[in-house]
Amino acid sequence: MNILHLALHMALYYWKSYMLIIVQIAAGAFVIYSSLTIYASIESRYEEMQDEVHTLTWHIVAQSSGDSDTPPISYEQLLQLKQTYTEAMFPLHFVYPVYYTNEANQLTEAYIIYASDDYMQFMLQSEEPFDTSSNVYVGSEIKAFLEKKGDLIKIFPGTPAYRVIDGSLVIDEGRHYSIQPIMSASDDKPDSFEVPIHFGETEKRALSDQIVLLPLTAVYEHYTPKDEGTLRLSVRVNPSTSGEEATTLIMQVVSQLFNWNPSYSYNVSTLLQQFLLKMTGVKDTAIIAFIISIVCLLLVILGLTGLVHLLFNRRKQGLSILIAVGARRQDLWAAMVVETMLPALLGVAIGVLGGAYYLPRYIQFDQISISPSILWMVVTAAACLLPVFLSSSTLFLRIYNLQPIKILSRE
Repeated sequence: MNILHLALHMALYYWKSYMLIIVQIAAGAFVIYSSLTIYASIESRYEEMQDEVHTLTWHIVAQSSGDSDTPPISYEQLLQLKQTYTEAMFPLHFVYPVYYTNEANQLTEAYIIYASDDYMQFMLQSEEPFDTSSNVYVGSEIKAFLEKKGDLIKIFPGTPAYRVIDGSLVIDEGRHYSIQPIMSASDDKPDSFEVPIHFGETEKRALSDQIVLLPLTAVYEHYTPKDEGTLRLSVRVNPSTSGEEATTLIMQVVSQLFNWNPSYSYNVSTLLQQFLLKMTGVKDTAIIAFIISIVCLLLVILGLTGLVHLLFNRRKQGLSILIAVGARRQDLWAAMVVETMLPALLGVAIGVLGGAYYLPRYIQFDQISISPSILWMVVTAAACLLPVFLSSSTLFLRIYNLQPIKILSRE
């Protein structure tokens, strides 16, 4: 007896009964594979990144603890920090949302960023110096809007007016700045690219077409940073600096800031620490999703077991005839097991291959790559198919105890 041919014939005959099972197993396999792959990808880099935690970007958050007539840091104090700690960068910037109407006449959010030279070099990944004494760097969409229609709509009433006059950007009818386009100095970035920005407690990514980079000195001329209540000073330490030296440097910077402005409280964390905390949350979510998918998959397999036994009851007469004409019971049992495994195998293949295609393209984490894993494909297949095999194997006793003469005599 051709077991595979018989199993395939039976599965195709009842394909409508198996369709929902295939979809459910595919969904379960997709979640299981995705959860395992994401967890393993993060875990493989987690300890290594913990060793790097002291040598990248630090955040010093200054929170006003009372009335203060001074900003958390002045421009002169920032210059003094740069002169004292030459092994560090201080990409200080202030972000103010503004709005303009695009070519489709839709109100679009943009960002005025008062930025230090270090911030511009860090954001644009350029080694070239920036002339912020007389230049501003403007995204193409903002520049086109200002040249056509003039001032931007401001979300904060206290912010100044920005206008383009004779090819220069003018702030509050005061100083004129020469307009330069924002372009990436990195070969692997297009002219329009995403940049990370933050203001207050908000963090997001903005298109370079929709930002204006102004010299940091201008914010102190036209707006008072102390009104923000909270300031986040980023300090990027040279990667060659050891963790202990980096920690000492940051503590010295915090001590200096407190001496200058004792009315503020200061909290220190690293960008990588925040990233690792986020990744810990992602790992926990992956574990929860894995557990839930396993439970749901077991429920699906219970349903599949019920379907298999229902089909067995419908086939008793046909199976009895086959046994009566000489078919071996173990061959019939093997055919029904293979019949059950075929839709499960198809569902697993769809789910695993779907996860392998989806994850690298749509799930992205900074500093962590998500790539297809043969190991987790095999583990997922085993986790899905083994319970299906065990559930279908319960038919063995029913086939072994089948009495064809008794069943056929009733007919």
